[in-house]
Amino acid sequence: MLSPVVRPPGLVTGERLTVEEFLRRWEELPDLKSAELIDGVVYVFSPVSREHGRLDSRINLWLAYYAQATPGCDTGTNSTWLMSGSAPQPDAYLCILPAHGGQNGNEGPLAAGAPELAVEICVTSADLDLGPKLALYQRAGVREYITVEAFGQRLIWRVLENGDYVA
Repeated sequence: MLSPVVRPPGLVTGERLTVEEFLRRWEELPDLKSAELIDGVVYVFSPVSREHGRLDSRINLWLAYYAQATPGCDTGTNSTWLMSGSAPQPDAYLCILPAHGGQNGNEGPLAAGAPELAVEICVTSADLDLGPKLALYQRAGVREYITVEAFGQRLIWRVLENGDYVA
């Protein structure tokens, strides 16, 4: 008698996991493009809309120009960060390199700590970006947090002051 094929558990939105279990399962899902663990809760996203992509490209172009002109800065997009027991993927980030006084580093191939600036494009993820993710970034010490609300057509730039974000 043949043994049944046992598939590894995937990632399911709303599931509670540790960072280690989240990353282990993600490694077993090579086709998965975007998933986050925020305060122990898994979020798996649907395909990205054209509006999200349009705004994302403009934000990343702006940050790339800034980083190119500013020694000691680096920028990136949709990278997984290990931060405060979570694993978010900011749509864009800007960081000061550690050799220049930045607050981030690496754990293997992943970024660790917090970027100086995180940006989220809020199209279908506004509840997450303006709730649990905002709280995580604040707690982790992300110094500036920008949300671009596509349908409300507004950008909010928050600066961390005395542990709280001020718009």
